[in-house]
Amino acid sequence: MDLTDFIPNDKPIEVLIKNPINDEPLFNKSGSEMSITVLSKYSREFKKIAYDLSSEQDKEDTEDFGKNIIIKSILSWDITYEGKKVKLTEDKAKEVFDRLPWVADQVANAIWNEEAFIVA
Repeated sequence: MDLTDFIPNDKPIEVLIKNPINDEPLFNKSGSEMSITVLSKYSREFKKIAYDLSSEQDKEDTEDFGKNIIIKSILSWDITYEGKKVKLTEDKAKEVFDRLPWVADQVANAIWNEEAFIVA
């Protein structure tokens, strides 16, 4: 075994949104699973977002800092919110994450999960 057997992957991942009560998949009216696609934490783009935000962020507001990194790392989403499909914007993502923090938690957990980004 060699450390280089585990190379970080910089490709985006699709986070499948689960029911926070029973961990079952959540589906849109079309039958597709609700999902949010995010940058890899190893990608150049993600690192630039983190650097830029750390330069302008109020150091005492770490909760917003983490949420803003997640929001800015979203590439696309396929979700139903308030009974309809919604277009991805930063403002809408902030609204969804503020109102439904369990969605933000699922995305954050996926971003920080090593297994999602390591190619063995």
